Amino acid sequence: MIVAPGRENVSAESVALVQWPRDAERRARLASAKVPCLLLVAPDTEPPVVELWEDWIRLPSDERDVSLRVHGLARRVCRPEIVDDSVLRNSYGAVMLPAAESTIVRALLDSDAALVPREHLEHLVWPDGPPTTRALDDLVRCGFDDRSRVANSHGVTSPREERQVVRHVSKDHSL
Repeated sequence: MIVAPGRENVSAESVALVQWPRDAERRARLASAKVPCLLLVAPDTEPPVVELWEDWIRLPSDERDVSLRVHGLARRVCRPEIVDDSVLRNSYGAVMLPAAESTIVRALLDSDAALVPREHLEHLVWPDGPPTTRALDDLVRCGFDDRSRVANSHGVTSPREERQVVRHVSKDHSL
């Protein structure tokens, strides 16, 4: 299965194992599609510089170490996504976002890790201009750090109840 980061959740089964340097051409093909790869580096061979969706381990290696690297890589490349314009989810779970926060997260995810100018984010959230010069700061500080807003929107008063809400949201959105 070939899975590009950001398009769907990545599992350990979708990480390609590539012999380095013997399979350099295969690595190039997989890299062009941004397929997660674990490079199995031959003894006495210099490991290559790896991309964000790659990792390497020198052979010989214990099978458990290879498995840990594969699973770690799968977790790292599993990019979050916005579902139904209001749910942020990844392989760890999901959380509901208000419209303004969802807009900001979508812009950041779409940037492919490039910097997004403050003015652009402000324009996306407030097309007629932000209400104050620090409105974006307040939104990010208060909105993203306040986990209780998810729970409070469902009348939840305890961390245990909050976990139940997140599980419920996860089931509704096929996590």
